[in-house]
Amino acid sequence: MGQVLRIKLNSAVVICFLGLALMMVPFQARADLKCAGTALAEWLVPGLGYAINDDYDKALIFGGLRWWAINGYMQYSDSENLQAYPDEVYKETKNEDGEDVTDIYLSKETYYTMAYLRLYTNISLITFYDFYDGGCKDNTDTYWEIFSPFQFWKFGDSYTFWIPTGIQLATPGASNLTYHVDAELTREQMQRIDFINSQLTGAGEEMFFRGFIQRSIYRGLNRSFSKGAARWTSIFVASSLFAVAHDGSGFSANPGAAFLAGLYLGTVYHPAQGDFNLTEAIAIHSWWNSLISYKNYRDATFVERADGETAKTLRVNNYQPLFGFTYRF
Repeated sequence: MGQVLRIKLNSAVVICFLGLALMMVPFQARADLKCAGTALAEWLVPGLGYAINDDYDKALIFGGLRWWAINGYMQYSDSENLQAYPDEVYKETKNEDGEDVTDIYLSKETYYTMAYLRLYTNISLITFYDFYDGGCKDNTDTYWEIFSPFQFWKFGDSYTFWIPTGIQLATPGASNLTYHVDAELTREQMQRIDFINSQLTGAGEEMFFRGFIQRSIYRGLNRSFSKGAARWTSIFVASSLFAVAHDGSGFSANPGAAFLAGLYLGTVYHPAQGDFNLTEAIAIHSWWNSLISYKNYRDATFVERADGETAKTLRVNNYQPLFGFTYRF
């Protein structure tokens, strides 16, 4: 069980945030105790909260996806081939030219355990936001928000979207990256799975950190403070929590980079002149993740992992630039 818990430490942090958030829900203007109860029921038993609210399509879609992810996670995480994460997965050395060279050792079980856990976490964040945003009433907006990255007509002419996206498009991938993977894992297979998860990560994290935390703080402070003070405080606090949730292990952003990214996304989500804009924030986050993932798989070298072969040390110092600060790829 120790290995399983180490697969993604920041998931535990997000779960702690969710527990705190659940206690906050009854105090939100758009929620009541019954709504908080059904949200808690949904969190504990996927599909149950939606069924209580007679929202059977979401019980089937969101609840079903979470059960599917749980089942996949349990299936692969119980294997003796599961590696300790990240100790046995990542290794960085120097080549003859003094450049950083990163090797990733992945068993099939480790990769699918991480993929299913990531899917479960993101769908859970989307589900929680859906209860908060809709006040436990019928709310079809969530479906559209999940597909925000593909609604180019809403942000295609916005420089705040194209600056980070353009930087990613112009930045090369990690050419000094080698994947040592089981024969059952291919580059194309991992690209497809990670594209879906990258898109859902953008949706889930933005819905939670911007759509729920930042908006809740702003609305609470706006009753006693100026709009400007409430806006910047909400952006700062949401960005700080966003940073804490990114512990820097493996390919996740380090806390400092995540904080600065949160400030940028927070200002896009809630500009000084204008209302909340979750669509563009999700699009920026989703395409940033997707482009990094695609470029790294495209430019990396894939070799078959020897039986039982794992990384022996963890020294990850390879970053991707964003506005002068850094993101681990």
